[in-house]
Amino acid sequence: MAEEFDINGSFEVRRMSSGSFAIITLYFLVALILFMVFQFGGNSITVLLCCLFFAGLGVYNAAKKHKNDELFIEIDATGIWVHYDSDYDNYTSKQLNNKNNRILQRVINIEFYKTGESGYFIHQLLFNGSEDKVEDEVIDAIEFYYNHQRNIERLRI
Repeated sequence: MAEEFDINGSFEVRRMSSGSFAIITLYFLVALILFMVFQFGGNSITVLLCCLFFAGLGVYNAAKKHKNDELFIEIDATGIWVHYDSDYDNYTSKQLNNKNNRILQRVINIEFYKTGESGYFIHQLLFNGSEDKVEDEVIDAIEFYYNHQRNIERLRI
């Protein structure tokens, strides 16, 4: 999998905003209603064309909005950059560890050390389902950039 990562670039995880998701869902809902009208109503070609128009509008907006979605995580050769995650602040550690709530189980724990401080620290990344990448891809990216950085440090010595 390492061949898909660019050592000079970065690996980005974007999160769809709830407003974008609502608009896209609305387009597909209108298309579905129009399709039902076409099927059970009068088989009008105009209704079918309107249905296809709204479905196409939903697909177009989903593709276009993805480029403008907020950046959640950026991983590159210099480190892991986590952009402010307001959803994480709304959950307590008890809720994050609740095994009965399947959505909240999607957490990556990143252990790291700080120069000049003893022990290690843990940062939890909470995935809420609106990300464009899955957890396995994020872990692969972290391993790729971390291993590359370690190889560079080894060569300097």
